[in-house]
Amino acid sequence: FFSSGGSRPTHVGIYIGNDKFLHAARKARQVMVSDLNKIWYTMRYIGARRVADLWGDESEPSSDNQ
Repeated sequence: FFSSGGSRPTHVGIYIGNDKFLHAARKARQVMVSDLNKIWYTMRYIGARRVADLWGDESEPSSDNQ
């Protein structure tokens, strides 16, 4: 999450590893990969959250299938 002013997020991205993240850049009018170490992002970074297990663990068979 990034903020161009204040504590509320004004921009979000998805981390893809190696200090890179995927986001929709308004000026570029496209989805792009950017470097988190660029000064604009380092100055405006306000935090991150991990999203995991949205649909449960689908790798284990359910008790209905046994």
